Amino acid sequence: MQAGARALEHDGIGGVDALVLATTTPERTCPATAPLVATRLGLGPVPAFDVNAVCSGCLYGLATANGLVATRSSVLLIAADTFSTIIDPNDRRTAFLFGDGAGAVVLRPGSDTVHALTLGSDGDQEDLTLTPGGGSRDPGSTER
Repeated sequence: MQAGARALEHDGIGGVDALVLATTTPERTCPATAPLVATRLGLGPVPAFDVNAVCSGCLYGLATANGLVATRSSVLLIAADTFSTIIDPNDRRTAFLFGDGAGAVVLRPGSDTVHALTLGSDGDQEDLTLTPGGGSRDPGSTER
């Protein structure tokens, strides 16, 4: 949230028309985290949603935000993760790759926008960064 607040402050214009949150580590699976962040930032009832694309989340979020900018909307894009909540710090194979962090940017129509992005994926390598549990294949606990 701090990254989003700083981006809005740096922008200096005020609110935005939408919020895109790129995260693999949302506060919970339901409801989405973006509407909660929008409320905390005082953005009002703007469209706000999460994008989960793990390492490429920021790029997928940027592509999504750029599409909204093309419709004449201003967008706050936040990319934030707390991988320390899902990565074993003692696992020498993965701990050095993932960290906690956040960044944000405000995109507005008529400003320097993204002209092209090439996106792709490879599901054949799913076992390289698999986080067990929490999905429909291996549900997490329903305990509160």
